[in-house]
Amino acid sequence: MSAAPQEVALSAHIDEETLTSLEQQATQLAVELHQYTESLQMQVDQCASVTLQSLDANVLATENILVEVRQAVQTSTGLLRLCQQLDQEMQGLTPLQERIRQLKHTLEVMEYAAR
Repeated sequence: MSAAPQEVALSAHIDEETLTSLEQQATQLAVELHQYTESLQMQVDQCASVTLQSLDANVLATENILVEVRQAVQTSTGLLRLCQQLDQEMQGLTPLQERIRQLKHTLEVMEYAAR
């Protein structure tokens, strides 16, 4: 059963129209896919840029905190050294304090005796 020449021509014509339509759709789909891919690439680039800026800010903040902590440790260390020095110097006052107590007691006894 062979097809009549008119049916073959109509079938070929429909196939050409279908193929042309499919080709146009494929071209349009390729353009849309390219645009979508470019849009995604731009978003990824923006995210990467923001992430890098955020990391830079975090590094700077961490470095600033480190400087402040080091200064605080140095200040605290200096204060502790001064406290130790003061403690050592105050040890010399303990005998003086005892002598003052004894003198005070002696004065009280003398005042009591003078009455």
